[in-house]
Amino acid sequence: MPLLTLEDISQIKNVQVVARTIVAGFITGLHRSPYHGFSITFADHRPYEPGDDLRHLDWKLLARLKKKYTRRFEEETNMRVLILLDSSPSMLYPTNNNMKFKFSLFGAAALMYLLKLQRDAFSLYVIGQGTMDKPSIKPVHYRRNMGLLERYIDEPPNYESDIITALEKAAYFMPKRSLIVLFSDMLDKRLYENDQDFVDRLQSVLKFHRSRLNDVLIFHVFDSLTERGLKVSNTSWVKLKDVEMPSLQEEVSIKEIASEYTKAFDKWQKIVEESCLQGGGDYALVDIREPFAAILLKFLARRAKMVS
Repeated sequence: MPLLTLEDISQIKNVQVVARTIVAGFITGLHRSPYHGFSITFADHRPYEPGDDLRHLDWKLLARLKKKYTRRFEEETNMRVLILLDSSPSMLYPTNNNMKFKFSLFGAAALMYLLKLQRDAFSLYVIGQGTMDKPSIKPVHYRRNMGLLERYIDEPPNYESDIITALEKAAYFMPKRSLIVLFSDMLDKRLYENDQDFVDRLQSVLKFHRSRLNDVLIFHVFDSLTERGLKVSNTSWVKLKDVEMPSLQEEVSIKEIASEYTKAFDKWQKIVEESCLQGGGDYALVDIREPFAAILLKFLARRAKMVS
């Protein structure tokens, strides 16, 4: 399977091209049809014509009437999907070409392209941008959302995202038996105000989604090169500024806090993962330095579970 990373595609300015590249490479490596999983309903018969797919030939009618008829079907939407995209300041870290938001943007675009192929209704909501749109399979809806992501490549939004409130809103907004996909680094202003309240409300809203028979898939995005550990350099003292809360600044000794920083990151990641699982959601820690395949594999696994 081609290793499609953010570095590989970050220079491409057309989001739809990027999405198609990611999905095509993934499907080719997987050796599966991107249309697998269609839900179809029988509509009527029509006379068989040479060249028609024999899989759609009604063999029972052939045996009974001695005439060849092809079954015609109406395609149905398998499910409804809401893609939530965190756009808080911390998602713009660490650099312009390798930011967590851009990785999430391309991941969301790939899912939208895959959903279009499979005729699943979807909606995209950039947390903090306004109102949610109803899921749709219409081409104009797909183009509008791709256009939105296109604008965000060079000018990413910088909203004061509230992850928990967005999940709560989605629980009431989406129909039952929906799939909710969240791209986030699980850091926002509410977390800084009260981390325990953040965790408790996360579990609570996930349980509420389960009560509505919704499935929630959280992609916890992070940058392994800069977030999981601090590199010890010749400079012993540096001033650290919190990207989510710029007012939080402190001068520290890298050598002294490097180990504790890694432990703190791992501890928070574990808390988030356990909270998601205890709440009945699904969780995936995703490194923006790694290929996009992990996102598509995890998504398809959840999709297969919901439509089976």
